[in-house]
Amino acid sequence: MLLLEIRQSHRTGPYMLILQSDLGVGMIVPNEKENMWIFLKPLSADLWITSFCFFVVTGLVVWLIERPINQEFQGSPSQQIGTIFWFSFSTLVFAHREKLSNNLAKFVVIVWLFVVLILNSSYTATLASMMTVKQIQFNSKVNSIGYQIGTFTKGPIDLNFKGLKQFIHSEEEYADALSRGSKHGGASAIIDEIPYIKIFLAKYSAKFSMIKTKSTTNGFAFVFPKGSKLVHDISRQIETLREEGKLLEMEEAWFQRLGFDCGDFSVISVRSSGGIMSRRWIQNPNRCSDEYLDGIEDFIEFARRQNPGATRIRCPCRSCNNTLWETIENVGFHLVRNGMIETYSIWNLHGEQLDHASSSNATRIDSVEPIVDPNDQVMDIIEDVFPFASTNINNEREDDVPTPIDSAKFEQYEKLLKNTNQELYPGCESFSVLTAIVELMHGKIKYRMSNLCFDYFLGVFKRMLPTDNCLPKDHKQAQKVLNSLGLGYEKIHACKNNCMLFYKEHEMLDTCLICNESRFKMTSQNRTTKIPQKVMRYLPLKHRLQRLYMSTHTATDKRWHKEKRVDDDVMRHPADGEAWKEFDRTFPKFAADPRNVRLGLATDGFNPYGVLNQHHSTWPIFVFPYNLPPWKCMKKEYIMMTVLVTEDPGRSIDIYLSPLVDELKDLWTNGVRTYDKSTGKMFTLRAAVMWTVNDFPAYAMVSGWSTKGYMACPVCKEDVTSGWHAGKVCYLGHRRWLPWDHEWREKDKEFDGNTECRLRLREWSGDEIVEQLNHLDFAPFGKTVSRTRPSTHMNWTHKPMFFELPYWSKLKLRHNLDVMHVEKNVFDTLVGTILDIDGKTKDTIKARLDLERMGI
Repeated sequence: MLLLEIRQSHRTGPYMLILQSDLGVGMIVPNEKENMWIFLKPLSADLWITSFCFFVVTGLVVWLIERPINQEFQGSPSQQIGTIFWFSFSTLVFAHREKLSNNLAKFVVIVWLFVVLILNSSYTATLASMMTVKQIQFNSKVNSIGYQIGTFTKGPIDLNFKGLKQFIHSEEEYADALSRGSKHGGASAIIDEIPYIKIFLAKYSAKFSMIKTKSTTNGFAFVFPKGSKLVHDISRQIETLREEGKLLEMEEAWFQRLGFDCGDFSVISVRSSGGIMSRRWIQNPNRCSDEYLDGIEDFIEFARRQNPGATRIRCPCRSCNNTLWETIENVGFHLVRNGMIETYSIWNLHGEQLDHASSSNATRIDSVEPIVDPNDQVMDIIEDVFPFASTNINNEREDDVPTPIDSAKFEQYEKLLKNTNQELYPGCESFSVLTAIVELMHGKIKYRMSNLCFDYFLGVFKRMLPTDNCLPKDHKQAQKVLNSLGLGYEKIHACKNNCMLFYKEHEMLDTCLICNESRFKMTSQNRTTKIPQKVMRYLPLKHRLQRLYMSTHTATDKRWHKEKRVDDDVMRHPADGEAWKEFDRTFPKFAADPRNVRLGLATDGFNPYGVLNQHHSTWPIFVFPYNLPPWKCMKKEYIMMTVLVTEDPGRSIDIYLSPLVDELKDLWTNGVRTYDKSTGKMFTLRAAVMWTVNDFPAYAMVSGWSTKGYMACPVCKEDVTSGWHAGKVCYLGHRRWLPWDHEWREKDKEFDGNTECRLRLREWSGDEIVEQLNHLDFAPFGKTVSRTRPSTHMNWTHKPMFFELPYWSKLKLRHNLDVMHVEKNVFDTLVGTILDIDGKTKDTIKARLDLERMGI
């Protein structure tokens, strides 16, 4: 309701005209003081003292019991005192490492751990409640409520707060009474009408805040003399003001905050770090409370200010998780229904900036842009893919070398431009042919539609639209349109036995040169097209690397490793490692331009059909750019699949790597002319693979060194220490890598029964490996080739294709084991042995007999 009221006031003069857009009664209370010692409040003083006494007594009792029989509890007096307190303290976090020998001491510790568990749970729950739930309490014995003389609120106060009232005359008296509080003759709270409270808060919002109930505006009311002719005109004008948003502007202009800066609530001060959070409403479980609903309004208003004109914003509800874009109205509905992400207290994805960011504690900040017309977005993509056609490109080149325009590319550009400007059907203003295809293909990928399902719905849509529509009839035609955007792939036929690819000079052959197997399947003679026996998919790399620089979102980040990384001898990024630095020293020309891309390569097999087909295995090969910051380089958006093989290739993986290695050689030697959108100039982009990342079986495939048998270790090679133990080959001798004076070298029974006097092995350089491989004769690739490996080959199975790269032999680190598989195998072994799981435990009869034979 909107009310124009004329009333006498002690504050503004004899008569006051007030435009009330928010009616009702509110309460002014002092802002809650921040307390850095709030972490002590969950437990009372006597409980803190009791816990400390219990803490000391437990350590003392365990020490008295264990001291006569346990060496860990013996020593000098100072050491024993330290052991008592350290043991008790470490049990608080369940980190004690002292072994207990007496069952009575173990019982005491069990009781103490039970007490610690209860204390931790109670403390955590109480502290969380105190930090997230705002409570307003009034003690009837000491608190008093104030009100303004002449207000109608006197009646309700008399009814509900008998004898607890103060007579307040002005804003200054309001502030003085609330500052003094009830104990010093003031007031704990003041009840008044909301418009007057807003006037007061315009001056004193730093120290006080308003508590009010949720109210809505259902209409307009005015007080006029009976029969007044102004009623109709005023009502119409007020309606116009409301629709144009003038009322809100008037209120902000009249009641704006004077001389007060709220500051940056995302900055945590020393005092506020005690647990008081400015956005604690996010953790409020009651999503119907006034606090939570007001918080949603604040968030929506903040998002609107940061993104003026935007109709859609990221939805931070627990379901959308800041990944989906919704209308502002839907965002508010989602936040009430699903709740906001509890950890999203800094709204950086909606425009809030962080003042301090470092590489050790980096926060991903994405720019938030309003949703624009789909046709405009597609035009931006086309300009990224074909920068020579953009009118915004600076004609100046970094090296003054003119870049000729490829006629084929220009033809693709004209075709895409035609599809962008062509209406989906006559009179359609919302979608062009290209934007319709992009939207439909996006939905296909997002919701994992099969090609047949997509073809069906595409046909249905085509029949729904007017007959003269230009929508493609199936997925194949839609894919052809998108190929011009660099989103296509190449199909390369392969021998069914993995002997060779029908590629380059062998592209026109019909039979394999190794096994004489036919390239195509046997089909009916009437069939016009031949079906290949096996097909690999190759996704070219150059265009995708170029797109990283053609986009404003990633062009700057690609130089992060050189320009923004902090070099403080802490390993946060591969650029901090010695292998990266050695590469820079070996190839200074490549390292001189930080935009040159450094890639990692990974491959592994998986079964896409689950349990439906136990024998099928698909092998993708991925590359990923390490130029990006650590919080981006491993994101799925930047991991690029380059090769897709439909079965386990084994050591023949090199034939499937041939197209990729050829492209990598060209990227190293010649590079590719690329437009850098961050600088507005063209440059020559080069790329290099720094290393591979695989599990142990795939390690053998890409490195050429078999990881089976007595010489499976790719580091020790022929000098490996191995033996047959417990029914399998085991690898020992790890102590030789320790420093010469390490105490473990002298211990025998704790390890394999022998002391270790050997020096650590030297590392083979890449040039030495190449020289060794050049003297070996390997069998051709393929399943049908059977040839016994001579002893001179050691564990070499083939010469890796990567050694064709000019820089590969100079790398300090060529292959890595991925952490995930190593952790899983170690965990399975430890848990299986500790829990004695049948089939997984290593504590078997054979293992114990081997230990006895070795004298352990």
